[in-house]
Amino acid sequence: MDIENLLNGEEQGAKIRKKELVKHEGNEPLWIWKDGKGGYEELLGKVAEPIRKKLMSFQINKIGKDTIEEIEENLQSNLNEIKGVKKGASDEKYLNSSWYGEISGYLKDKVFESGRVTKVQKEALIRKARNFIIEGDDLYRIERGRRKRCVLEDEVAGILMMAHAHDQGGHFSQAITLRKLKDYYWPRMTVDARDYIQGCLVCAKFGTALRSQSSARVKVSEPMELLGLDFVGPFPDFPGVSKKWILVAVDYFSRYTWAEATNRNDSETVIKFLKDKIFEKFGVPVGFYTDPGTHFGKKTRRFAESYGTIWCNSPVAAKRAVGMVEKTIDILQRVLKKMTVDPKEWSNNVERATLEVNRREIPHLMHSPSQIFLGFNPSGPLEVNYPTEKRKSLTSALKIDVSSVVLEDDEHSNKVIEFLANRMHVYDEVLERSELRKEMIASKYDSGVISQRSYNPGDMVMLFDHQQAGKKLRPSWRGPFVVKGFGGDMGRSYTLRQIDGTSISRHYHGDSLKRFRLREGYLVTGEEESLPVYQNIRLGRATFKLPKDLRTVPGALVPNV
Repeated sequence: MDIENLLNGEEQGAKIRKKELVKHEGNEPLWIWKDGKGGYEELLGKVAEPIRKKLMSFQINKIGKDTIEEIEENLQSNLNEIKGVKKGASDEKYLNSSWYGEISGYLKDKVFESGRVTKVQKEALIRKARNFIIEGDDLYRIERGRRKRCVLEDEVAGILMMAHAHDQGGHFSQAITLRKLKDYYWPRMTVDARDYIQGCLVCAKFGTALRSQSSARVKVSEPMELLGLDFVGPFPDFPGVSKKWILVAVDYFSRYTWAEATNRNDSETVIKFLKDKIFEKFGVPVGFYTDPGTHFGKKTRRFAESYGTIWCNSPVAAKRAVGMVEKTIDILQRVLKKMTVDPKEWSNNVERATLEVNRREIPHLMHSPSQIFLGFNPSGPLEVNYPTEKRKSLTSALKIDVSSVVLEDDEHSNKVIEFLANRMHVYDEVLERSELRKEMIASKYDSGVISQRSYNPGDMVMLFDHQQAGKKLRPSWRGPFVVKGFGGDMGRSYTLRQIDGTSISRHYHGDSLKRFRLREGYLVTGEEESLPVYQNIRLGRATFKLPKDLRTVPGALVPNV
């Protein structure tokens, strides 16, 4: 190295480029210091004077080994001071860390690990190390002028517990918890905060259910393909009135409605209604879609399947899944209320209210359920008291001669063909308008989906408790449970099982689920709440009593020792 030129250049204020100080042992360089940022121009201001004092008494070409070693010591001391490293402030805890070991080693000794052999790898480490500084026994990361203390692996769980779940932690969300930790840093900080909070059983039991599943549309192309069923009631008790329920069936294509006042809401009532009101008068539909009530249980399913129809249950507590029948029930109840002057007579007005519901024109379809399903609109008091031109002419003709309104075979056939053609036109029009309406509703609904969630078999989830959610100081969620598979709601509902493996009947919509993640690795605090292996899904029932040693499992994944 040309040290004389280096010193002369510094005295003259010249900017020296591409110089390097190399210590050799044999033919192998032990370390290299190149010019550039943090190089000679900054270095000389710190070390030129001590070096000058040593070199002035020697010939440049006769520098001894001891002198070179002393120069190296001065260089290293000043370099450490530039980087904020004080001699003697070494801390083995960062050197042994898989996160900071390489950075800490480079900042202290300016050495590279054996794995970094190429120039690109070394430059990458240098750039990364510029964002870190060692002060005292701690390593800090500098972000936008803010110093953040670097957290070691074995400190992460404790810091997260203090920030989130401590007595004064508040159990806040991931975003707020991260704001509390704005003066700390470790790799995977955001992901670890998410995983830690998802493993907090206290947090998992509270909160609102968010819309996480997109809309699932039912596609039907003609009447009697799919029917919905549900009960309305119970209605108030009145002396001499035995009816307490209304059983309602709706055709998904035409919106045609069947309704009957009943004494009970059980399977026998449903079976009799289906047989007398639908199967023996209108035939057997392709399928039924109902809520998972006990009156639509195994007995009703077996009866329907014996006729060759398919019985499908909606997810638990998913009213929107059976929105067609729920909307029809709402309209029927409003009509029934307005038609019933004396509340005790409500059961006598059910059939009349059903007729009016079927006679109404549905705005977006531009036809009534009766027109779509039957091909005509039944006449009511309006048409009788204020007859149309067609009704008047038929009435006059029938009074004169009945044979005058009976058509010849050919003419009758033409009228039948014309009627059927008109019905097909109505079907096509209804199908098109219905699809447009469904697309509009689905688009509006999907815009409210916060984030699309999907679950796989084996995932742990919490189940939203719709009845307890509205009560003060009561948990809104139950669980955790384990996803067993997919339900029947077009990939948007799931079947569950208990942690001990016991299957849970019925299936649950994805909007009623949220993920629960067991903590593992360095996120385990050792203070996690134990998880119940069995919970009774039915509200108001006591927890099933398993042996004490089987009733709970650890609330985190702890590796076997």
